[in-house]
Amino acid sequence: MDGTLVLPVDAIREGLNADPEFVLQARFWTADIRFVIGSDQYFMRIENGRVVRFKEGTQGFDPYDVNVAGPEAVWREMLAETPRPFYHDWLAAQFHHEFELSGDRRHHRVDA
Repeated sequence: MDGTLVLPVDAIREGLNADPEFVLQARFWTADIRFVIGSDQYFMRIENGRVVRFKEGTQGFDPYDVNVAGPEAVWREMLAETPRPFYHDWLAAQFHHEFELSGDRRHHRVDA
């Protein structure tokens, strides 16, 4: 559908796994993350700091520890090359826009 924001799951997975800072900070982190963009769902599996799976769509029973969700318009603002104020990070978007960061709090910190 035209205008629908689609995440390039392969490029994101490869980019995170090639990012030395991400790999270092997430080296002990194992979690399932659900990203919701409007009505579209994406699921990411991280094992010991490596993204082992990132896929679009759901079978209806996909597990997740962390939920990152918001309307497509908010995601577009946040993913802009230079986000406007209150779209520049997830916490600001959560307080000022219809954005949600939720789940099992143990998985929000990689050093917990």
